[in-house]
Amino acid sequence: MGGRNAALLALFALLAPTAGWAYNAVDSPDGVYVLAVGDSGRMARSWNGGTFWSSDTLGIAHLNALEMRGEIALLVDAEGCVSRSADAGGSWTARTGAGAALLALDAAPDLSLALAVGLGGRVLRSSDAGLTWQEVASGTPHALRAVRITGSVAWAAGDAGTLLRSDDAGATWNAVNPGTGADLLAVDAAGADVWVTGRGGVAYRSGNGGAGWSRVDLGLPHAVDVDFGSPRPIPYGLRAAAASCGAAWMAARRGRSRSSRRSPRSARSASCPDTRPAGPRCASTGRC
Repeated sequence: MGGRNAALLALFALLAPTAGWAYNAVDSPDGVYVLAVGDSGRMARSWNGGTFWSSDTLGIAHLNALEMRGEIALLVDAEGCVSRSADAGGSWTARTGAGAALLALDAAPDLSLALAVGLGGRVLRSSDAGLTWQEVASGTPHALRAVRITGSVAWAAGDAGTLLRSDDAGATWNAVNPGTGADLLAVDAAGADVWVTGRGGVAYRSGNGGAGWSRVDLGLPHAVDVDFGSPRPIPYGLRAAAASCGAAWMAARRGRSRSSRRSPRSARSASCPDTRPAGPRCASTGRC
C-alpha cells in the first residue's frame, strides 16, 4: 500500500480551503475513471486518472457519500435519498428513501449488500445492488456518521460514542461500548481487529471483535479517518479532497487494477476540481 500513502503525502499541499465547491466523496472502479460528488449536487468526473476533469450538477441536494463497483454507482444525499447509476454516473435513477439526511455509505465488493446511515440513527439496507432499499431499526437516536461492511459483519459509528455491530449483514444491530462518549467519525475492521476514531483525535482499538477496547494515543489534536488499506491515520475530511486529485490513491485503497476503460472526454481543466475539507451536509440544518 505504499503507493497510496505516497500519493496522499504528495497531495497535502493541495488541501487548503478554497473558494471552490466542496467535494464530499470520491471513488474509482479502476483508478482511471474517477467520480467525485459534493455540495449542491455538484459532480466532477475524470476519464484519465484525474489529469483532466469535467463538471456537472445533478440539481438535487448536497451529495454526501459515494460508492462505485464497476459501472454501478450509489450515492446518498442530505435529503435522505439514495440514487443509483448503472453507467458509472452518466445517468441516475429516481431517488428513493427520502427522510433524515444520509451521511455515509458502504457496499460489498459484489454489491450483495449495501448500507447507508445518517441522522437520527437511520439505517437503509439493500441486498440487490442498490435497486431497492429497506429501513432497518438501529436502536439509537444518535447520528451515524460512518459504516463499514466486512463480510457478513457490519459496523456503524456516530455521535456520543455510538458504535453498532451487525452479525447478519445489517438486518439487525447491537450496541457496542467502545469506552468513549466522543463523536465517532470513522470505523474499520479486519476480522477481529476493529478501530474507531472521532473528534479531537480520539482513537480506540479492539482486538477481539468489540468485546474489549483500549485507547490509542495518536498524538494528533484533530479527528482522523481510519482505513485498513493504509497503515497510518488520515486526517478526517481530507480523504475525499485528496482522492479526488489522486485516483491512484483510491485504486490502491481497493486493490483494483489501473487498466483503462475510457478515453478522455471534454476536459475543463488540467487540474483537479477545486476541493476543500467538507464533510456531509444536512438539508435543513446546514453542515452536519
